[in-house]
Amino acid sequence: MKEKTPWELKRGRQVRAQFRAIQPVFLVCHEHRLAYLSIAKCASSSFHRLMEGFCEPERLSVGQVLSEYPDYVRFTVVRNPLARLVSAHKEYRKPNPRALLYRFVYDFPCGCGFGAFVKMVSGVSDDIADPHFRSQHTFLYSPEHGVAATWMLRLERLEEAWEAMLRETGISDAPKLPFKNRGAGAAAQSYEGSYNDETEALARERYALDLAILGDGASEGDDSLFVSPEVVEQVASNVAE
Repeated sequence: MKEKTPWELKRGRQVRAQFRAIQPVFLVCHEHRLAYLSIAKCASSSFHRLMEGFCEPERLSVGQVLSEYPDYVRFTVVRNPLARLVSAHKEYRKPNPRALLYRFVYDFPCGCGFGAFVKMVSGVSDDIADPHFRSQHTFLYSPEHGVAATWMLRLERLEEAWEAMLRETGISDAPKLPFKNRGAGAAAQSYEGSYNDETEALARERYALDLAILGDGASEGDDSLFVSPEVVEQVASNVAE
């Protein structure tokens, strides 16, 4: 890789500072008393479109939602960490500025293969990680606010989880999902064949906390629709301490 220019070095420092400042954000639909916590590469684009399609959502911080709207239904979508990393690499390989951004910030070579991507991501700490591969537990929990969302829907069974959440919370006027999940377990198992022993071990170490909270989903026979807030708090709070 050729040596970076002074401008590239400066830009890299600036973007790392921006990543450090990024905080989880809720999209809040006041008409339906519904608050969606956005996590990149967990159907976030689809849920942004969903929320914007039936209301005019307000973007609020976790602290604002917890303090000002504590009785709203707070939900998010979580995903098998290994499958999520495969999806992040696919996004990185698309023709977009992200690959160039990663070169400035992390020294990732443009267009690198999945194995090299895993090795490089494993060396990036969550405090400066791009949200597309930042650990999910950093969105779900903070020492200041505790667990952000009360409903954590598994992407592997998203349609069922969405319907169950609406039914159990009594929200009858929210729309059905406008997109189709590929079937129970498909999203969790989509990483199969992408890893070798070395890269899977690196990814499991990098996302050890996420795996402790979320498990391997359907790939381990877990057929639950939701992740328990108690599990998130127990695992994440112990680490935070």
